[in-house]
Amino acid sequence: MPRWSRKHDNGRPRPARRGRPAAPRAFTLVELAFVAAIIAIAGAIAVPRFTDAHLRASLSGAADRISADIDRARRQAVAAESYAAVGFNAADNRYAVGWDGGASSYAVELGESPLRVRLDAFRGGDHQNMIVFWPTGLSGSSSGLVISNRGAAILILVDRAGNTTREVGGDAEELVKKLELLFPAPPPPEDDEDDEESGGSSGGLLSGTIGIVTGLL
Repeated sequence: MPRWSRKHDNGRPRPARRGRPAAPRAFTLVELAFVAAIIAIAGAIAVPRFTDAHLRASLSGAADRISADIDRARRQAVAAESYAAVGFNAADNRYAVGWDGGASSYAVELGESPLRVRLDAFRGGDHQNMIVFWPTGLSGSSSGLVISNRGAAILILVDRAGNTTREVGGDAEELVKKLELLFPAPPPPEDDEDDEESGGSSGGLLSGTIGIVTGLL
């Protein structure tokens, strides 16, 4: 071999010989199908759970709203030393809050956003489908109602002071039956009781409050 063809590195490392980079490996149809199947299974599991959680949260929010409105009516009766009432209309899926004079009285549509629930039943109360708070902040009797959506149902019990407790269930019909056992259908009012309630200024204020709420329902 000629002298000029000898290679000398003088003790320095030679740079590594660079080759052409390897082409990235593509996925096969089988691998893509396998990944798509995993995503579909995960979605089938996660989506119903998310939907159910959303429905339960919406139902709980509606129960919070109803409880807050009942408490607002009680506080209004005490503050004004008069009467306030919360009436429920299951047929039209709404309830109304009103007080003596009618100022700021309002109705709430349960089927509309953001509540989107159904009023299945109301039982108890001082009058038909109505909780009436007296100037003392108490109602004449306890009461209860059931609301539901596609996710679950809630039984809301209301004591005479307007305090609420809840029972969550998956079947609205079962909670309605429980409500009916707790609050049997009352007998029709007697004429003497109606005359006594409507007599005097207090009776007039009470009748006016009931009329306001009835009009909103």
